[in-house]
Amino acid sequence: MTNRMLAIVVVLFFAAPSLAAVRVGAAQRLSLTAGSPRDTITSNAEHIGLMVQNSSYLDFIAFPEFSLTGNFDFSCNSESDMLPYSEVLPQPGQSVDCSASTWAPLQHVACKAPQNVTVSYNTVEQSGASVYNTQVIVRNKAVIALYRKYHPFYTKCFAKPSLELVTFEVKGLTFGVFTCYDILFPDPKDDLVKKGIRYFSYSSAIPLIGQITVDLFSGLNHVTVVSANNDLGMGGVAVNGTFVSQCSAKATTCIAAHVL
Repeated sequence: MTNRMLAIVVVLFFAAPSLAAVRVGAAQRLSLTAGSPRDTITSNAEHIGLMVQNSSYLDFIAFPEFSLTGNFDFSCNSESDMLPYSEVLPQPGQSVDCSASTWAPLQHVACKAPQNVTVSYNTVEQSGASVYNTQVIVRNKAVIALYRKYHPFYTKCFAKPSLELVTFEVKGLTFGVFTCYDILFPDPKDDLVKKGIRYFSYSSAIPLIGQITVDLFSGLNHVTVVSANNDLGMGGVAVNGTFVSQCSAKATTCIAAHVL
C-alpha cells in the first residue's frame, strides 16, 4: 500500500503544469496637448488605443501616469478643476460598452485591446463628488481591477482614497499595483510585498520617480517591476534591481518588452 501511494504522488508531481512565459511591456510616451481638455484626452486616448491594438505579441502592457492629460496646469484650487479631464468608470468585473457613440478613454483602450491582452492605463476618475488618480486594468473588454492612487502628489487636484491592496493575475502571475509618488511610502507597496507579491505594475510621470527609485525597490525586495513612465529613458522592466529592458532617452513613444 505504501509503495502504491508513493507512485501516485510522483505521477501527480510530474503531471503538474508549469507556468507559461509571460510577455510584459512597459510603455514610455510623451503626452500631447491638443486644445481643450476633451480634445487632449481624445487625442491621447486614440494614440494609446493604437499602441494597444498593435501589442498582440504581449500578455500585459502598462501605460504611464498622466499619459492622457497632456501638459495641463496642476495648480488646482479644487478637485472640480479636474472634471474636464475625467471619466466615470464601471466597477471591476463589469464589461465595457464598446457600442458607445462617443468613446471615453476606457473604450479606446479596452475595446481595441487584442483578446487576452491585459492593459493598465492611468486616468482621471470621477466618482460622485470625488476625483481620483486611478489606474485601470482591463482585459477582454472588461475592467478587472481599479487602483486609486493612495498618495496623490497634487493634493488639491485629487482625493485621497481609503487604502486598498489591489492585485490582478496574468497567466498565473499575480501583479500588485501602485502609482508614482506611492513608491516613496511604505503603503501600499510594502504591504503588497509582505503578502508575497513579486510582480508589480507601476506607472509614473516625473523625473524624481525614475529609474533609480524603481531599481532600489526592485533590488531590495527581489521583485519585478513593469515601470511605465512619461519621462524619456525611464520606461522599462526591472528584475531584482536591474533594468533588463529599457526605452531609449530619445524615444517619445516606446514599448520596452521582456519575457518573464
